[in-house]
Amino acid sequence: MKKRKSENSLILTLKVTRNLLISANKIVPGVSVILTLLFIAFLLTATLSVKLMMGSIIIIVVCTSLSIYLYSNKYGEAALALVAGLLAAFTVEWTKGNFIAFSVAWFFFSISAFMISSIRLAAKTEDIYKQAAVTISNSKLTIKEAEKILREIGANAAKEKLGPVERAEILRFLAFRNLPINVYKPALETIGTLSVVTRVNYKDIIVFIADIYTMINYTPNISYSQITDIIFNTIRETPVPPEDFITAFKKSRQIVLSNNISLEDYFKELKNALNSGISPENIYEYLSSRKQE
Repeated sequence: MKKRKSENSLILTLKVTRNLLISANKIVPGVSVILTLLFIAFLLTATLSVKLMMGSIIIIVVCTSLSIYLYSNKYGEAALALVAGLLAAFTVEWTKGNFIAFSVAWFFFSISAFMISSIRLAAKTEDIYKQAAVTISNSKLTIKEAEKILREIGANAAKEKLGPVERAEILRFLAFRNLPINVYKPALETIGTLSVVTRVNYKDIIVFIADIYTMINYTPNISYSQITDIIFNTIRETPVPPEDFITAFKKSRQIVLSNNISLEDYFKELKNALNSGISPENIYEYLSSRKQE
């Protein structure tokens, strides 16, 4: 089981790296090719200009520093790690025994750190699923059965858009909101798509989508499969950033939830208000005054 979880984490890491290179190439055409050529040039320079042992150590130090920068996004820490590693590499007299000991220690640490990280990730995800399962369990659905259903949904929905912990947290939130299980998969897909397209934090989108799915009860002749299209069309047709649209929704959601307004009518009013230049912070007062009229 742990081996499978580690493999899943490795696959997810490779997918993230691949998506990062693809995104970078779209922003700056050819950048992926340039980075690959630079990396090859670096490998050749490192291995041909010095002894093989020293070149291998330099490659390890540089790759480690790049990993630190990739996951921390802090250039100072990565540069400090690079300088410290290179200074150590050039000041130590490397013998065959020292090189073997260093390589074994480095690979052991890297593999151990990766496995520990995978185990922590799996344990956190399992705990979240159990919390959600306890919430939705009842006389007809045991905790074990509920957890199995949630895991199947989390394993098959929005895999390309959200990580395992993110998917589990979304399902737990939907469970806390007492939404029916049949909406979990479409809601998860919608949240994942919105987070990718709008670049808004998925935690902000969770509340947004959960409220919208609640509003469906007030909106006749609308299916869950239509929700994503309605949301995208409304956001696209509203001349404000997605963050402002969601903020405006958060400020005015009470009007809908407390007055049983249909989703389509509400979105129409919200879009017209934002089109008129009403700020997201003042949207509640504006819509409240219009309702009183």
